[in-house]
Amino acid sequence: MVQNRFAKQARAEGWFVEKVGSIGNRGFPDMVLIKGKRVMFVEVKTRVGRLSFLQARMIDNMVEHGAEVYVCRGLTACLEVLA
Repeated sequence: MVQNRFAKQARAEGWFVEKVGSIGNRGFPDMVLIKGKRVMFVEVKTRVGRLSFLQARMIDNMVEHGAEVYVCRGLTACLEVLA
């Protein structure tokens, strides 16, 4: 599974990684990653997976408030956000 492989690599690179279940807000990104003062949120999709309306709305709201949010399609794309 892409999420697990991504989390494992991020941890190996020194990131704190938390997979988010439902925290009461449907549409919240799958993962929170923290390293130093950098905090980012990542939604992991397959190469053909699409965001739901709630996910797209949540991500847009988070970005409007200054959050660093990524939608990654496949492992290679996910690993690129760690740079």
